[in-house]
Amino acid sequence: MEKYVLTSLIIFVPYASFAQTNSFDVFTFQSPKYFIKSELPSSVQWSMKNNDTSFCVITVYKSLSAKDDITKDVMAQRKEQEVKKLNTANKEPLKMMTEQMLDGWASTLAIGNF
Repeated sequence: MEKYVLTSLIIFVPYASFAQTNSFDVFTFQSPKYFIKSELPSSVQWSMKNNDTSFCVITVYKSLSAKDDITKDVMAQRKEQEVKKLNTANKEPLKMMTEQMLDGWASTLAIGNF
């Protein structure tokens, strides 16, 4: 029995130390490699800047109660979080994608330049 427990620890302990799972609001995730994480009460953000001055920012906002139309919800949140805060953000997103998920959940993504 001790042999099996020791074998299990040798296999699973190193994996657990590399694949640390975090959670924020209703989300469970693993932080992207090479990104710097910053967490605020209403959002969690990862950023990375390359030597050529290109960069990537990923922001996950705390969930809000949905209204009747998911597109209107996303556009209102986008206006509040991007358009008002970033002078160079386009008023309309370049692309919006919606996917129906399990148990009636829907996921919508708005992509834009700023």
